[in-house]
Amino acid sequence: MSDYLLRGQASHVAWSGYWWPMFSSHDRDDYMNLYDEGGPLDKYDEYCVASGLPNPRSKEFEGWRHFADKRLENATGYTAFWWGHCNGWAAASVLENEPTTAREVKGITFEVGDQKGLLTVCHNGDPVDVIRKLGDDDAHLFHAMLVQSIGKEKRGLIFDTKLDPIDPKTGEPVREVWNYPAYRYEFIYTEQGPKTWDVTAQVWFANDAVEPNFVGVKNWPIEERPKVYTYRIVGSQENPTSGYWIGGLDVATAAAVGAERRRGARSGVEPDDVPSDAAHAGVLDLRGRRSDRFADDSPQVPKPGFAVGGDSGRTGCLSAVARRR
Repeated sequence: MSDYLLRGQASHVAWSGYWWPMFSSHDRDDYMNLYDEGGPLDKYDEYCVASGLPNPRSKEFEGWRHFADKRLENATGYTAFWWGHCNGWAAASVLENEPTTAREVKGITFEVGDQKGLLTVCHNGDPVDVIRKLGDDDAHLFHAMLVQSIGKEKRGLIFDTKLDPIDPKTGEPVREVWNYPAYRYEFIYTEQGPKTWDVTAQVWFANDAVEPNFVGVKNWPIEERPKVYTYRIVGSQENPTSGYWIGGLDVATAAAVGAERRRGARSGVEPDDVPSDAAHAGVLDLRGRRSDRFADDSPQVPKPGFAVGGDSGRTGCLSAVARRR
């Protein structure tokens, strides 16, 4: 049996970074924004001027374009505490080397968080080659993507792990998108018949519930444990022809997930403590480009979605600052 049918790890392990919410830090003081005074884009504007370039006013643009403050709440009736740049961070984390030390450029000190913030901006516009939504009977596609991307190609995946938490005011599910990069998996197979296996898949994700200057990788949803998915596949273990989700977390894992969310949940609406393993996934092929919002924004059941990381190619002042070594 090929080793990638049992385990796999990306050659570039994803790193943890802050998710840079759009909701204003003036309205929620535990949030930090890319457009804060003295923040990543403020320093970038300062760098451009120091380099003899026109001020790009990127801080102003970010503050104007990416906001979720009282104006939006008044217009929509909904406060989107969860909106942020997790897609840009997730893409950067599977494509770029992690900044680990502060750097001074033209007399301006870019802390680790500033550098990660700029890399997040660089990758916030990455396009996607493939988007695939997986339903109840598509667990085999989830399995095959892990094998192909992380196991064989050694590339990271980006998952939309939203859980559609229930808004306590309306009783309706809230459409949220939470992107996390996966970098490792392990499979345990239990044979159930001819070419039929139950699979317990452990998947390791990097977390964005960290301070901007955090260095290294903190796992999601529980710091020292992988996320567990269970499903049945039929056909070959490398490229099964059909499958469906079984689900079911052990009690200790479910309780730990709930405690972790209560300590660091991004959403203003508390998710269920016990997440479903019935994964309805959106698959993105991110070959050095963007992990954007999923095409279907209609309310759905809990799912992961994922994107494949590859080579990046950007030019310009912003990239030069973020990637300077």
